[in-house]
Amino acid sequence: MLISKKDGDKLKKFLLTSGDTKRKQATLRAEFLVESLSDNSVYSQLWYTSSDLKSLDFIKSFSEYAEPILEKKLIFEPKFVSWSCPHCESDFKRKNCVSNGKYCALQHDDNLDLDGREIIEENLRQHCLFWMEEEAYGTHDFSKKTRKSPKSLFFEYVKRAVQVCRNRITKECSMEIAEGLDIDFELVDDCVKATFEDPNDIERSNNNLLDSFAQDWMILGSHFYPAIVINDKTFRGRLTPFNAFEAICASYRDEPRECRKWQQFEGIPLPVGQSTGINQKTLFLIVVGLVLTNSLIILVYRKYLQREMEKDMKIQVSSAVSQYIALSQIPELNEASQSQSQQPKAGDPTSSAEISHQI
Repeated sequence: MLISKKDGDKLKKFLLTSGDTKRKQATLRAEFLVESLSDNSVYSQLWYTSSDLKSLDFIKSFSEYAEPILEKKLIFEPKFVSWSCPHCESDFKRKNCVSNGKYCALQHDDNLDLDGREIIEENLRQHCLFWMEEEAYGTHDFSKKTRKSPKSLFFEYVKRAVQVCRNRITKECSMEIAEGLDIDFELVDDCVKATFEDPNDIERSNNNLLDSFAQDWMILGSHFYPAIVINDKTFRGRLTPFNAFEAICASYRDEPRECRKWQQFEGIPLPVGQSTGINQKTLFLIVVGLVLTNSLIILVYRKYLQREMEKDMKIQVSSAVSQYIALSQIPELNEASQSQSQQPKAGDPTSSAEISHQI
C-alpha cells in the first residue's frame, strides 16, 4: 500500500516518540475509498493476460464472489495487457506480436511452449466470449441450465481452461473448451478477426480494441497484473479475491444484499458512511405496508367476530325452539297441564256457584 510522505512522517513520529506500551496498544486501519456512482452501480475492470497463471487462478477464485452480483449493478469487464515493440526484429514480431509489433505478449514461464502471438489471440478470444450474446452459444442454453448470468460463461470458460490447459491455452485447447460448453467456435474466431481493421492481415493490420486497451492501461494500470480498477480507481495493495470483492462492496452507496450477507458471514463491519441498504423511500414504503396490513387484519378480524356472533345467536335461538317443541310433545306434561287448567281458580265465581249447588 502506498501512502503520502505526510502520513508516513506522522507514523514515524509516533513510533519514535511513543513508549512501548502505547505502541503495543496502537492499531492501524486503512480503507480503500472509492467514489460511489450516482446510480449506485460499480464499474470494475480486471487487467491481465491469458498466459499468466496467477491471473487465471485469481479469476477462478474471484468468480465465486463476483458471479452472484453480476448484472446486479456490478459492471464487470476483463481487459488485457500488451506491450508495443515496433522496432523489434521481424522474426520476433512475427512470433510474438500482431499489427506489426504494435501489440506484443511475452511468455511468463521459460518452460511454456507458447508464442506471444498465440497469447494475444487467446486474449481476444476471451474478450469475445465475455461479450458474445447468448444466442451465439449454440444448442446450449447456459443461463437456463446453470441459472447464472450469461456473463458467467466467461468465468466457466476460464475455470475449465485452467483445469485442462493451465496457462498454455492454445487455439486447439480453446476449441476443446468451447466444444464442452456448446459454443460455436467459428463465431468466436470470426469475432477475433473482426477486431482487426483487415481480418485477412492480422500480422500488419491495426487492432482498435487492443489500441483502446493500451491507452486505458497507460492511464489506469499499475504496471503489475493482475490488477483491478474500481470506478476508475486502481486498487493498490495486496490483491486477493477476498480483498477485491470487499473493495467492490464498499464502493456501493447502498450495497447489494449479497454483499451485506457476505460481510456478516465474514464478520466485517459496515464501512463508515455506508448505508445499511434501506433508504428513506424504502423505509416509508415498509411503514405504509405495515399500516395497511394491520388495518386489513383488524377489518378481517372484526368481520370474523361479527359472523361468529350471528352464528352463535342462531344456534341459541334454534336450541331454545327445539327444547320448547320437545317439551310440548311429552304426554305426562300435557296431562298435568290440562288438569291444572281444569282446577278452579281462587276468586272464580263460576267455580264457587258450582260448589254451593253441590252442597
